[in-house]
Parts: sequence; C-alpha cells; structure tokens
Amino acid sequence: MKPLRPALVALFTLLSLSGPGAAHEHIESYDEGTTHIVDKRPFVRFDSPYHLTDLSRDGRLVAFRWWEPGGDTTYLGVIDLTQDALRFLGPVSRTQIALFSPDARKLLIRRGRAIDLVDVASGAITRGVAKAAYHGQVRWLDDGRLAYLPPERKLVFHRPGAEPTPAGLSIPDPKGYDSLAASVAVDPDGKRAL
Repeated sequence: MKPLRPALVALFTLLSLSGPGAAHEHIESYDEGTTHIVDKRPFVRFDSPYHLTDLSRDGRLVAFRWWEPGGDTTYLGVIDLTQDALRFLGPVSRTQIALFSPDARKLLIRRGRAIDLVDVASGAITRGVAKAAYHGQVRWLDDGRLAYLPPERKLVFHRPGAEPTPAGLSIPDPKGYDSLAASVAVDPDGKRAL
C-alpha cells in the first residue's frame, strides 16, 4: 500500500444542534437552521482516492475507503475522532458502501449483490451474510437488524446469524433491472417503508 501523501482533507468535530447557527449568510427562501460548526481541527491529511463513507451514531468514528487507481481492491479503515487516530482494517473487494452498525462494532460492506460484515476491532470479515437486489439499498435498523431487498425484491429484516424475516412488502420489477429497488427507504425502527 502506498504511504499517505499530503492532500487537503479536514475533518470537523461534529456539529452542534443546540443553538443558533454560526456566522453565515441567510439564503432567501430557506429556513435558517440551528446547526453550526463547534470545532474544526485538521489532524490527518491523505491523498485521493480516499472517501469518507459513514459516521458512527455516537460521532466517534468515521469509516473511509481507499483504492489504488486501476486496482480491484478497496482498503477499508476507520478514523477515531476522540483519539485523532487513523487505522486501516485491511483490504476488501471493491466496495462502494461501508456503514456502521448502531453500536459501531461492525461495518456493512457490499460486493455487487453480496453483503459482508467487517469487525471494526479486528478487521475480520464475515462474508456472504446476505444477498441483495443489485440496485437495492441495505440499511441498519436501530436494533441491529439489516433491512434490504433480496434478489426476489421482497423486503426482509435480517439479524446477522439468523434467518431473514419477511416484512410483507414486495417491490415490482417489470423490466428486470431492479430499477425500483434503489428507491425503497425504511425507518430506522423498521415500522415504516416507503
């Protein structure tokens, strides 16, 4: 793996939702928000093609992925904002998604239709946890289950290590491209789907 080379990347110590916005210009026709930057401290710089993919719910960890241009392997890692530390978890097959579980102990990654889980502490990969519709989204629910559309396009809730539970929603696919699968959204509590 290439050493980290300087390139501008700044990480922000989260946003505060508690008070009026910081100095900003009000944009006509948009409501003024209450989020403002409370701290900005660059502590790591790295070269493209790095991509930040998710933030843990407690705001402590950031997942990132990196791949060597022209290669097929993605390197996965986490940045600990409380320790100002960056750690590689290891190589994985090329993936576009890396999402933290609610407790931030696992990262969900996808290889085409295959859903894998990566242990954040050890970097160990559990392959083939599930198979999703090609364009279908995969999400963590608050209780640690996954919500996704398998290739049959019938929404399921799935606790890793157990059998998937049908949610009672089927998504039609008249042309055979899974084109509607990307448009399904599920509440984090798993009670509503759109």
